[in-house]
Amino acid sequence: MKNLLCFSLLIAVLQLGAQDLLDIKLDRSTADLTLIETLKNLESKHDIKFYYMNEWFEDIASPGNLSESTLREYLIRTLDGSGIDFVAMHGYAIYFFKDPTSSMSISTILSDAEQSEKKIQEVILGKKSAINQYVKVKGVIMNVKINEPLPGAVIQVKDMDLATVSDPSGIFEITLPGGQHILEISSINFDPKVINLFAYSDGEIEIELDEQSKLLDDIVVSDQAIQNPKSSTGLYKISMSDVKKMPSFMGEVDIVKQVQVLPGVTSVGEVSSGFNVRGGAADQNLVLFDGLPIFNYSHVFGFFSAFNSNSIKDVQL
Repeated sequence: MKNLLCFSLLIAVLQLGAQDLLDIKLDRSTADLTLIETLKNLESKHDIKFYYMNEWFEDIASPGNLSESTLREYLIRTLDGSGIDFVAMHGYAIYFFKDPTSSMSISTILSDAEQSEKKIQEVILGKKSAINQYVKVKGVIMNVKINEPLPGAVIQVKDMDLATVSDPSGIFEITLPGGQHILEISSINFDPKVINLFAYSDGEIEIELDEQSKLLDDIVVSDQAIQNPKSSTGLYKISMSDVKKMPSFMGEVDIVKQVQVLPGVTSVGEVSSGFNVRGGAADQNLVLFDGLPIFNYSHVFGFFSAFNSNSIKDVQL
């Protein structure tokens, strides 16, 4: 119980000391200093030590005059959107740590874009040495084929949950934290484009989109002669759906009577079921039913057919 009480008192002392560090007031001398210069200035005036990596703060601009504000307010405003956070410990030290997911996300997005064979364009706005905390990016989306603005294009900031759409003039505007961002521009029937944007200050960009080229599947066009090599000139096919639409005798459809109206076919006589084909005699015709020869294909002088129309699919002459 005694050890627990001592530990609690130690934690309270550390937190109290950390609270005092973050409540230090900034004076007017920090107005025109960079973040690194401000931290060094504070170290020289107070019993305080900052632990960080210089390259983390190279792209971070000072938010301007924050005199009379606390160190906590200054750091929160300056590091907003940078992925860098801080913690005060031991009553004299402030440690900075960086979330690695931001840089990993950008690398992953670029790698995925390359694998998908998307066009990647690098754009730099301003100078890295004079980066602003927030930048306004204004752009216009162009249809490169007809050289006209493209309305309704979607602009997505892939490393942030942020998106916008180009207006009827193809113009868009978006506010981003200063630094590197990945923009993907897409529109219906256009190839998407990825912009690797280094935004250090306000600026304008022009993005050109190409119309999408789609390769259609092959279309094979063939005629009946290729599908049926046995077909030849003079072959006629009659489907039973067409035959059943013809006039019938006593309710029965006669296939032979329908054959007699085809080109090149003539009837032997009114009371005869025979027919002549292209000048041939009636006894020269070969009649097959499922490959079997039929010698008497009608009865009672042709009034009744030997074929049941309901059992036949089609007829070839």
